[in-house]
Amino acid sequence: MNSDRQGPGIVTNISAKGCLCMMDTFHSWENINSQDIELIFSYGDLETLTISGRVRSTQIQGQQIKLGIQFNGIDQFSQSLLSSLVPALGVRS
Repeated sequence: MNSDRQGPGIVTNISAKGCLCMMDTFHSWENINSQDIELIFSYGDLETLTISGRVRSTQIQGQQIKLGIQFNGIDQFSQSLLSSLVPALGVRS
């Protein structure tokens, strides 16, 4: 994703292969489909998990945009950590 847009979002649905995020709309949202994006998940006191993905769908809802994101290949450490953070995923290596 272009570095001109960074901001907080809320993951409303997550699976081993991707997630659905909601965030405030931004200037260049029309051009975001099929763009690469980097998601940074905060956990613990100061730790973060960064996962890259690709925007597969967008939907505007008022002043917010829903982003359907497909994860790119996730390394084994990230898979394990994601499974610990979201036990319902049952992500396996």
